[in-house]
Amino acid sequence: MQKTKYVEVKPSERLPVEKGEYLAVIDMESMFTGFYPFDPEDEHDVEWWKETPEYWLLEVPDYEEEMNEMLESILYDLENKEDPWRTVENHEKIKTLLTKLKTES
Repeated sequence: MQKTKYVEVKPSERLPVEKGEYLAVIDMESMFTGFYPFDPEDEHDVEWWKETPEYWLLEVPDYEEEMNEMLESILYDLENKEDPWRTVENHEKIKTLLTKLKTES
Protein backbone atom coordinates (compact mmCIF):
# COMPACT_ATOMS: atom_id res chain seq x y z
CA MET A 1 0.00 0.00 0.00
CA GLN A 2 1.38 3.37 -0.99
CA LYS A 3 1.96 5.97 1.70
CA THR A 4 0.05 9.22 1.46
CA LYS A 5 0.14 12.61 3.08
CA TYR A 6 -2.17 15.62 3.25
CA VAL A 7 -1.45 19.03 1.79
CA GLU A 8 -3.26 22.27 2.53
CA VAL A 9 -5.18 23.70 -0.42
CA LYS A 10 -6.76 27.15 -0.44
CA PRO A 11 -10.26 27.05 -1.97
CA SER A 12 -9.38 30.14 -4.00
CA GLU A 13 -6.65 28.09 -5.71
CA ARG A 14 -8.52 24.81 -6.19
CA LEU A 15 -11.70 23.07 -5.08
CA PRO A 16 -12.12 19.32 -4.68
CA VAL A 17 -12.81 17.58 -7.98
CA GLU A 18 -14.99 14.70 -6.85
CA LYS A 19 -18.14 14.54 -4.77
CA GLY A 20 -17.37 13.52 -1.20
CA GLU A 21 -16.49 14.68 2.29
CA TYR A 22 -13.31 16.65 2.84
CA LEU A 23 -11.50 17.83 5.93
CA ALA A 24 -11.56 21.62 6.01
CA VAL A 25 -10.29 24.26 8.43
CA ILE A 26 -12.92 26.95 8.86
CA ASP A 27 -11.16 29.25 11.32
CA MET A 28 -7.38 29.42 11.74
CA GLU A 29 -7.45 31.06 15.17
CA SER A 30 -9.68 28.46 16.81
CA MET A 31 -8.57 25.70 14.40
CA PHE A 32 -12.25 24.87 13.91
CA THR A 33 -12.02 21.83 11.64
CA GLY A 34 -14.42 19.21 10.35
CA PHE A 35 -15.49 17.02 7.47
CA TYR A 36 -17.76 18.83 5.05
CA PRO A 37 -19.64 17.50 2.03
CA PHE A 38 -18.79 18.76 -1.43
CA ASP A 39 -20.67 18.21 -4.68
CA PRO A 40 -19.09 19.97 -7.68
CA GLU A 41 -22.46 19.98 -9.42
CA ASP A 42 -24.25 21.75 -6.55
CA GLU A 43 -23.79 25.51 -6.95
CA HIS A 44 -24.53 26.11 -3.24
CA ASP A 45 -21.74 23.68 -2.25
CA VAL A 46 -19.31 25.32 -4.66
CA GLU A 47 -20.15 28.79 -3.36
CA TRP A 48 -19.86 27.70 0.30
CA TRP A 49 -16.49 26.09 -0.37
CA LYS A 50 -15.20 29.17 -2.16
CA GLU A 51 -16.20 31.50 0.69
CA THR A 52 -16.01 29.59 3.97
CA PRO A 53 -12.96 27.35 4.57
CA GLU A 54 -9.50 28.80 5.07
CA TYR A 55 -8.15 25.64 3.45
CA TRP A 56 -8.99 21.98 2.91
CA LEU A 57 -6.78 18.91 3.03
CA LEU A 58 -6.01 16.97 -0.13
CA GLU A 59 -4.60 13.45 0.13
CA VAL A 60 -1.62 12.95 -2.20
CA PRO A 61 1.02 10.23 -2.67
CA ASP A 62 4.02 10.55 -0.35
CA TYR A 63 7.30 9.94 -2.18
CA GLU A 64 9.58 11.05 0.66
CA GLU A 65 11.03 7.58 1.28
CA GLU A 66 11.65 6.99 -2.43
CA MET A 67 13.28 10.43 -2.79
CA ASN A 68 15.55 9.79 0.22
CA GLU A 69 16.68 6.45 -1.22
CA MET A 70 17.39 8.07 -4.58
CA LEU A 71 19.40 10.92 -3.03
CA GLU A 72 21.42 8.49 -0.91
CA SER A 73 22.16 6.42 -4.01
CA ILE A 74 23.28 9.47 -5.99
CA LEU A 75 25.43 10.69 -3.10
CA TYR A 76 27.06 7.27 -2.87
CA ASP A 77 27.79 7.28 -6.61
CA LEU A 78 29.28 10.76 -6.46
CA GLU A 79 31.48 9.96 -3.47
CA ASN A 80 32.67 6.63 -4.88
CA LYS A 81 32.82 7.50 -8.59
CA GLU A 82 30.65 4.49 -9.36
CA ASP A 83 30.22 2.70 -12.65
CA PRO A 84 28.77 5.08 -15.29
CA TRP A 85 26.07 2.54 -16.19
CA ARG A 86 24.74 2.75 -12.67
CA THR A 87 24.56 6.52 -13.10
CA VAL A 88 22.45 6.05 -16.26
CA GLU A 89 20.15 3.72 -14.30
CA ASN A 90 19.81 6.36 -11.55
CA HIS A 91 19.10 9.00 -14.18
CA GLU A 92 16.12 6.98 -15.41
CA LYS A 93 14.89 6.44 -11.85
CA ILE A 94 15.14 10.19 -11.18
CA LYS A 95 13.15 11.00 -14.33
CA THR A 96 10.46 8.49 -13.32
CA LEU A 97 10.23 9.92 -9.79
CA LEU A 98 10.00 13.50 -11.11
CA THR A 99 7.21 12.45 -13.46
CA LYS A 100 5.31 10.90 -10.53
CA LEU A 101 5.73 14.07 -8.48
CA LYS A 102 4.47 16.27 -11.32
CA THR A 103 1.47 14.13 -12.22
CA GLU A 104 0.32 12.74 -8.88
CA SER A 105 1.01 15.51 -6.38
